[in-house]
Amino acid sequence: CLAQRARKICTADSIEEELGKIQNLLRENGYPDRFITKHLVARPVKPAKDTVEKKTLFLKVPFQGDSASELLKRRLNQAVTQTFPAAKLQIVFSTNPLLRGEGKDRLPTQTTSMCIYSFTCSCGAGYIGHTSQRLSKRIREHLPAWLSKGEVTSIKSTILAHLVDTGHSVDPSEAFRVIYKVPPNYPKPLGQ
Repeated sequence: CLAQRARKICTADSIEEELGKIQNLLRENGYPDRFITKHLVARPVKPAKDTVEKKTLFLKVPFQGDSASELLKRRLNQAVTQTFPAAKLQIVFSTNPLLRGEGKDRLPTQTTSMCIYSFTCSCGAGYIGHTSQRLSKRIREHLPAWLSKGEVTSIKSTILAHLVDTGHSVDPSEAFRVIYKVPPNYPKPLGQ
């Protein structure tokens, strides 16, 4: 009905004027007064029954102060409720952390554990490995002290075998690089 649509769309200031226009338009088109008054009377709105459980939608928004955040929350809730009746909006306000991780000193790469690393030889040959122990300990396994003395005992790594076979020498700080560091909350394998 035109009157219901006008009540839904118009503001409180302009509703009377709009209902008057609708009444005049209906009279000009030959509708009886009884019909016009019957349909222009405000009907009580029946509350809609929810037949489906509402789905909660979460929206993370930066906090911009109390009044601005409340206004945004009210407008978003109103828009979502009118557009998607089966949705329930849950707004979560976020802020920037007051203390960042900048207060800690950066640890040297060699102290990294639980990582994937790469080795690049002076000749361009490459190797990728992983370790759960400190990288410095793994580097000592790849480049034992006896290698610099020219002695050969037991070779237990591919990198060491390459260096012994070719006679190349490398600087560990330049040859080894961490590619990926496993997050601290990642579960460790058993036995480590």
